[in-house]
Amino acid sequence: MKTLVLIRHSKAEDAEHGRHDADRKLKKKGLRDSKLIAEKLKEINVKPDKIIASTAVRAVETAEQMAEVFDYPADNIEKEKFIYKGYTSGEFVDYVKGQNDNQDTIFVIGHNPDIAMVAINLTNNSLYFFPTTTAVVVDYDCDSWSKIESGEGKSRTVLYPKLFKDDDE
Repeated sequence: MKTLVLIRHSKAEDAEHGRHDADRKLKKKGLRDSKLIAEKLKEINVKPDKIIASTAVRAVETAEQMAEVFDYPADNIEKEKFIYKGYTSGEFVDYVKGQNDNQDTIFVIGHNPDIAMVAINLTNNSLYFFPTTTAVVVDYDCDSWSKIESGEGKSRTVLYPKLFKDDDE
């Protein structure tokens, strides 16, 4: 089985005029939420063999926070520009098909609306609520990444921070 975990980056600083969007950092809440969702993934035995992040600072920081929870070396986080720039579901599937079959579970940290649309298209599920730090665990009943296709993934779970917090947090 192959497992793809699609994650929207955590809560970041607001956009500012004159500042490049890719330079936005995580807020303290984003740092906490990244670790929270990583802990919840760990509890259900979903651990990354590989972590891929957009090149945007907020996505890399989300990946680094999660990597820390899993004792995954931060230097091994793969940074992919196309995940920041935007892509179709077909382009994303083609990219994943090229991944190493020795890696059974891959985390991908990206941005809305693309990451949410990929989750919908890979699983044929309607995920209308995709706040920051949402993680969708998608399982494929195959032994090679080259065999995955849109619409054939099975959504095992969807996790996001508010599931684990009081309303006043």
